[in-house]
Amino acid sequence: MRQRLPSPGGRALTAQLEVFNVLNLLRQSWGLYRTAPGPLLVQVSQAAAGSPLAQPVFTFDATRPRWTVSPLESAYQLQLALRYSF
Repeated sequence: MRQRLPSPGGRALTAQLEVFNVLNLLRQSWGLYRTAPGPLLVQVSQAAAGSPLAQPVFTFDATRPRWTVSPLESAYQLQLALRYSF
């Protein structure tokens, strides 16, 4: 939002307000920045190691969260700029 303000001497003074992540400003549970927490499958060993038919052995943790929320990127931000033209 940009607004021209009255200023002395006929100079131009403009104020501008920018809002980033408006959804998070309206409600804290909205506008969250979610990322995947890394690989779901982790290779722990190989069955029949050393043979040409070696098969990898993986582990899967079903209790890991699906998403992690980054609080810095999820927060709303306000930026105020003032411009004085002469």
